[in-house]
Amino acid sequence: MQNQQDMFTPEQIEEKKAELMAFYREQIEVLQLQKDYETLATEIEELRTRRLVAQVRQAQIVAPGPDEDGPETPEESAEIKKRVLRKEK
Repeated sequence: MQNQQDMFTPEQIEEKKAELMAFYREQIEVLQLQKDYETLATEIEELRTRRLVAQVRQAQIVAPGPDEDGPETPEESAEIKKRVLRKEK
């Protein structure tokens, strides 16, 4: 490790530091934009989920409960939906 430090002059070290700092500053701009995008995408998904949950709750409120008049078994539902044709005279 000591040999590598001897190979670089203090000016070269400062130049490399400046290059790295410039690179990181450029990347921060890109990463900030990506963070903003991801935050917005997450917020949109959360809003969609809330809307879906509200729709499900509303459907559950409107749907008949198990104690209300509604077919409980497939046989009962078949009897209710059975149509009778009129007889010709």
